Amino acid sequence: MIKMLKNGLLAIGWMIGLHFLLLFPGSQFREEPLVLIPNMDKLVHALLYAGLVASICFYLANRYPSQPNKLKKLALLVLVLAIADGIVIEFLQGTPLIHRDFDWYDALADGIGAVAGYIFFWRSKERILGLT
Repeated sequence: MIKMLKNGLLAIGWMIGLHFLLLFPGSQFREEPLVLIPNMDKLVHALLYAGLVASICFYLANRYPSQPNKLKKLALLVLVLAIADGIVIEFLQGTPLIHRDFDWYDALADGIGAVAGYIFFWRSKERILGLT
């Protein structure tokens, strides 16, 4: 798993999986969704974006271990792009092509998850990657 973090495979796989799940046409789903926990989809959105931001940042930390200023700028860029991506995906979900519901709360959950992934990365990069 650490090797996948370091070489970027986890980040690429996470990004592909996230976009597949969130952009899968709504016509392929059952009419009545199974809801065991209220607002569970918001937690899923947050976890997807936390994983996305953290995995990309771990890759960047491994790629630029001796350039902390560059890493800070790139990690911040990843955060901003992830938040923007969450908003764009919600707009795309509202199109006839995807035919799912646009929900600002999903976009908010994406943003909260992205920030959580960013914070997790900065608090755990030394422990996980062995970098200072």
